Amino acid sequence: SPDGSFLEQWNNLGSPWGLCYVAGEEAIYMGDGKYGRILKLDLHGEVLGTLGSYGKAPGRLDYVHSLAVDPADGSIYTAEVSTARIQKWIRR
Repeated sequence: SPDGSFLEQWNNLGSPWGLCYVAGEEAIYMGDGKYGRILKLDLHGEVLGTLGSYGKAPGRLDYVHSLAVDPADGSIYTAEVSTARIQKWIRR
């Protein structure tokens, strides 16, 4: 809240290693380090969609640690711990 009071918590979403709020979508993107995926959440913690799956090959995610969303075109950038790489995901 604006005064710093606790509002709520969300459980059972995997392992949130990175979050990115996108104001134009009123959504939060979460890098799930446990299951190697990206979750798109509404502002109440409901899953709106998922992207990716676990793996070391290009287009797969291995311990995604951080992410960012480009508000201009919606591209998602992920940073991974295990593979020491950055990937760019283009939404079509």
